[in-house]
Amino acid sequence: MRNLIKVSVVVLAVAVAAACASQKGPAEVALKAAQDAWAGVSAEAAKYVPDQAKSIDEALKAAQDLFAKGDYAAVVKDAAAIPARIADLQKTIQTKKDEWTAAWRTLDSALGSGLTAVQTKVDELATAKKLPKGVEKAAVEGAKTALATAQQTFADAKSAFGEGNYEAALASAEQVKKELARIMTDLKLEMPVAVEAGKTLTEAAEKTIEGALKK
Repeated sequence: MRNLIKVSVVVLAVAVAAACASQKGPAEVALKAAQDAWAGVSAEAAKYVPDQAKSIDEALKAAQDLFAKGDYAAVVKDAAAIPARIADLQKTIQTKKDEWTAAWRTLDSALGSGLTAVQTKVDELATAKKLPKGVEKAAVEGAKTALATAQQTFADAKSAFGEGNYEAALASAEQVKKELARIMTDLKLEMPVAVEAGKTLTEAAEKTIEGALKK
């Protein structure tokens, strides 16, 4: 009887080991598929949707821990669900990109138009034989320098946006707005329609991008 019990215990242990071994392969496949799917997305996800990226990282870590403990059935179940989550995350990233790109185009257009309009006025004043009342030659020269700086800052904003650094792009865009406002004040330029339109467009675009960044 005792021998029979011993044999039964051994047979059961072998059966359990065989069952675990049979699940190890699928577990490895599921875990690798999840890791491979995440490898091509993780960096971009961390930039655009950091909270959701952290959730995927934690899910992968949990699956790896289960694999190390030999709980292959749980690995197959949990890891197999990760690629679908990653696919949904990619859709979210693309939606955010589309929102920011549309908003930036508006901001880009408004600031670009503002720079062009102010440049035209500064050029006119620089070659004018007589300056408007209250405008000094030194103010015109200072405006030329400030305008060059604003144009470089605008170029920096475009570069930052192209690199996906939206916060830096917004900061530079805000700097350009302030510089243009200062130049117009110093030179007593009156372009109320352009100013109001530009202000409305840039503020709307900035709110869209800032709102997306906080999601």
